[in-house]
Amino acid sequence: EFLRAALAIVVDQGFEALTMARLAQEVDTAIGSVYRYYASKDHLLLAVQTSAVEKLTATFAASVPPVVEAVSERLPEED
Repeated sequence: EFLRAALAIVVDQGFEALTMARLAQEVDTAIGSVYRYYASKDHLLLAVQTSAVEKLTATFAASVPPVVEAVSERLPEED
């Protein structure tokens, strides 16, 4: 929930708008709860970036086998 909210704040309002207090307000929790998981804004942003890259990688990996198979089916057979 923290990562989705943090990403939404950055996308909608920009990097400067993301503060730990703003994030706590967005997810309706105490600021201490945010700091329990993320020591700083930098750590939070690293987690957001890592999550985004992992999702992108998983999506790409899931799409590669069907593409390779489709291309392989169209290649001429070797003798």
